[in-house]
Amino acid sequence: MYMSAPRGTNTGGSNDETVIAILLTLILPGLGHYYLGWETKAVWWMVGIFVYYAIAILLTFFLIGIVFLLFAPVLHLICLIDVVRMS
Repeated sequence: MYMSAPRGTNTGGSNDETVIAILLTLILPGLGHYYLGWETKAVWWMVGIFVYYAIAILLTFFLIGIVFLLFAPVLHLICLIDVVRMS
């Protein structure tokens, strides 16, 4: 029978692993996922970030890309929250 851990219990890795994963995510979104062993999710984050920035830079010529670049930190924050939640 599957039993979940009590609420508030840390079921993840150590604090050192979490800090390293956060720092790697700040360098490049997806690296923290890779460090934690989520290779497929890491590749999706890296590819997604690359495509997002490529589209934003291309659209900058039409000025709408500036809006995309302004929302880029939100995407990075979502990735960072995901890493913290997984660690």
